[in-house]
Amino acid sequence: MGRYFAAGGVAVLFLTFLFAYLSGYPDARLLPLYAGLSLVRISAVFVLSLAVGVGLGILAATSRSAGRVMIPIFDVLQSVPVLGYFPVLLVGVILAVPGVVGEELGVAILLFTAMEWSIFFGVVGAVKAIPQTVEEAASGFGLNGYHYFRNVVLPAILPALLSASTLAWSDGWTFDAVSEFVNYGNRLYTVPGLGSFIEKASQTPATLGVSWLGLLVMGELVVITNQLVWHRLADQAAKHRAHLGFHVPERVVHPLRSVGGQSRRMMGLRYRVELLHRARAKYGFSTKRIAEVFGGGLLVVGLALVLSDLIPDLPFIGAALSGQSLATLLLGTASTLLRMTAVYLACLLISVGVALLVAQGRLSASKFYVAYDIGRAVPYLALFPPMFATLVQVLPGALGLEVSSYLILFMGMIWYVIFNVVSAASFLPTELKEVSALFGFKGSKLARSVIVPALLPAIITGSILAWGGGWNVVIYSEYARYGGTAYSILGLGSLLDEAAAAGNPVLVGVYLFVMSGIVILLGRLVWRRLLSRVEKRGLDLS
Repeated sequence: MGRYFAAGGVAVLFLTFLFAYLSGYPDARLLPLYAGLSLVRISAVFVLSLAVGVGLGILAATSRSAGRVMIPIFDVLQSVPVLGYFPVLLVGVILAVPGVVGEELGVAILLFTAMEWSIFFGVVGAVKAIPQTVEEAASGFGLNGYHYFRNVVLPAILPALLSASTLAWSDGWTFDAVSEFVNYGNRLYTVPGLGSFIEKASQTPATLGVSWLGLLVMGELVVITNQLVWHRLADQAAKHRAHLGFHVPERVVHPLRSVGGQSRRMMGLRYRVELLHRARAKYGFSTKRIAEVFGGGLLVVGLALVLSDLIPDLPFIGAALSGQSLATLLLGTASTLLRMTAVYLACLLISVGVALLVAQGRLSASKFYVAYDIGRAVPYLALFPPMFATLVQVLPGALGLEVSSYLILFMGMIWYVIFNVVSAASFLPTELKEVSALFGFKGSKLARSVIVPALLPAIITGSILAWGGGWNVVIYSEYARYGGTAYSILGLGSLLDEAAAAGNPVLVGVYLFVMSGIVILLGRLVWRRLLSRVEKRGLDLS
């Protein structure tokens, strides 16, 4: 089935190239070249991320001192929205390494940070999960060094490594759409590829249709690679999992084969939570300290915005902050949070509704997985430029951007929540359903008293992932350019984008610090507490 699906994808890909060639748009004739450049770029960075992630992951898992330093630091770094600091980083790299090499290096750094975290935490979690009995048996047989790695560590990390690699590959395509076309200081920095092709083609009505063809090519490449590479590897993992010497749960293999999507994020999140708990217990590390630091930092930022004119010793920072007020920051932050909350609640309602249908047998989970696989094939960040360019033709600029922002936020958040919740609903124990029927639980009473409480761990996990992905979306979707005109809506993301467009690195740093602080504070004060409560109630997160 997968082969026929991939063959169909290849046929559609060639037809898309043909239509682009016949469109008359000069760059469209180079669309196969742009697709190849993006594919090579993502593949090269993926190989690097894989090598670094495996090496550092094994080091952090096996070395007490290395794990004490790397695990907390990496957890904080992966909380920082990558799109916030990328424009400044790109310009810094270009200044250090001028020309095409600097531009390619900057893009590679963004793709690397997008791919690396899932691989690192996946490897660390897999090595930490090696049973003590296996380690003792390996020691008894004299396995050490390379032989221990080949016969014990490598088989242990293969399932998690495959899962994390699939996720990293998907994230690479998502951020490719952004990394190849960057506006900083009223200057455009571009590298040839699908992402820059889609962005350029969406700038005028005459070439808008060609940008949709570029988006279609990107989605087809994702589908083809999923079918020919990741799904096949998942099948091999399922066939040989009994020979790995470690138990690979069916629920890990099944979602990987079915959808190639978000099970890796859920697994990686559980790894990070567990590893942070271990780090806190062993080394005295506490995420509370990070929350306190960022809480104090937010206060300092607020005071700096208010008192910037009263800091004569820092004239550069004062000039950079001039005209900015605490009220603007608070209003922008509140607008972004309200926007994200509204979209999140819509995603949650839809996800729980679909999960209830699956749990009650009214909807087949396999049909949902097919729809999910198709929906996730298109990197949602790449969808934004042609979507906004299309909507701005019929709606006023600000309204068109507002609608586009809500739609792309929905696309960026829904899959995290709905996959986790529906997967949990499909794995509800048969005994639970039988007992519910025995006590006469039906309809809304069954949903309220049995199904929804059983779905709470998945709801919380999916919510954490949805909010994490949503922050990158707001940075990208609250500010846009079309036809030489800049459009923005009130929000923290647009404040950051406007600061980047003006070439103000101080404001970019301030807004990024505020956004990162909110992400970490929400994780500490809301999501981690909810996870702890669920664990105390005895609900299984696996």
